[in-house]
Amino acid sequence: HLSCNVATYKFMIVNRFGQEVFSSTDPGQKWDGTQNGKNCDLGTYFYLLKLKGPKNRDFLFKGDITLLR
Repeated sequence: HLSCNVATYKFMIVNRFGQEVFSSTDPGQKWDGTQNGKNCDLGTYFYLLKLKGPKNRDFLFKGDITLLR
């Protein structure tokens, strides 16, 4: 089992217009494909994950996902 001490966590999902549709500072919270209780349009969305790890080292992960139903 590999563990990593994460001091801060921020996960965001934005649509193709750059509008935030989801964000969380809780690693256990997941996006369910909705925004304000309504289904988001199918298509491509972009994620950004910011972490502050051991020794205050910053990590940034970003990419895209496709929402299908």
